Amino acid sequence: MKQPTDRPQDTHSLFRSSPSYGNIVLNFQEVADSEFGVYAHAFHEAGQALFERMFDKAGYNDLEGCPIIFLYRHSLELYLKAIVLRGDTLMQVSGKKLLAHRRLFQKHSLLPLLPLLKETFAIVGWTWDLEVEGRQTFDEVEELLRDFESVDLGSYAFRYPVDTKGNPSFPAHFMVHMPTFCKRMDALLESLEATVMGLEVTEDRMLEAAYATQADLEELNEALGYEDWE
Repeated sequence: MKQPTDRPQDTHSLFRSSPSYGNIVLNFQEVADSEFGVYAHAFHEAGQALFERMFDKAGYNDLEGCPIIFLYRHSLELYLKAIVLRGDTLMQVSGKKLLAHRRLFQKHSLLPLLPLLKETFAIVGWTWDLEVEGRQTFDEVEELLRDFESVDLGSYAFRYPVDTKGNPSFPAHFMVHMPTFCKRMDALLESLEATVMGLEVTEDRMLEAAYATQADLEELNEALGYEDWE
């Protein structure tokens, strides 16, 4: 849904700018659907900062882990969607059938993104090659996604103590070793970030090649006098 670009600057509004240091600017490029990767990076960094803060003291509150895991999960979801959206663009450049990606904006499930991730890799002729134990194949990545969804299917579990039916979000005494969780997720998220960056470079090269081909055709048509044909 298109958002209004000009919002009145109410001096009493919570979301107002200031002439002093501290403003943030969102959607400044006006290509919001290409910003999934940078959003993912921001949420990952926020999760890492909270993790460091959590263990940078003698003790911690168990609930400090909830926003950290949520931020990591959200970063994972955004990276996967960034890759699929890049794949969709590459398919357009290649003149192939588009991925049905608009539903990506409506759901938070992770597993349905894996086939689209594989298809995107296939478009550019890549194979999954992450030199991290337990993350070396698509099957192992699928296992991680399945593990995450068994606990947090819709990205709500770590945000609320109960589900929509009022049941506890977790069974009694549910435990997570945060250092292990973050270490394993860091390796995956960093690899996904590198994938997004690689796809951006590939997209730029494909577009340059397409433009060059089009320019060559126009030059050839001009030389042959086809531009005068009706």
